[in-house]
Amino acid sequence: MKTRPWLFYGWTLLAMSAVCMFIIYGLRYSFSVFYVAILNEFGWSRADTALIFSVNVIVYGLTAPIAGGLVDRFGPRVVLPLGALALGLGAIASSQANAIWQFMALYGVVMALGISAAGF
Repeated sequence: MKTRPWLFYGWTLLAMSAVCMFIIYGLRYSFSVFYVAILNEFGWSRADTALIFSVNVIVYGLTAPIAGGLVDRFGPRVVLPLGALALGLGAIASSQANAIWQFMALYGVVMALGISAAGF
């Protein structure tokens, strides 16, 4: 007679996926928390600063179908960790950005690529 495992492996995968999605989309939508601090620190206009998040949304929307195709071709075990790496590196590098173009490149492009590859 076979013994059943204490916890079904599928529930473990589900819990880990939920935690990853909380982190990924928490990083994406945390921009509004830092918006006022970025405005006060750098003195940029509200339009220029809001453009950073707009670039993120546009790049995410354009690259999500490409990321889906990459997942179909190479599998999630390859694409998702690469997306998480891009997201993490983009977040770390964004903390050191000094100019608006750096925020646009790091948060707007690199993190959006990571979110599209590691997210839904």
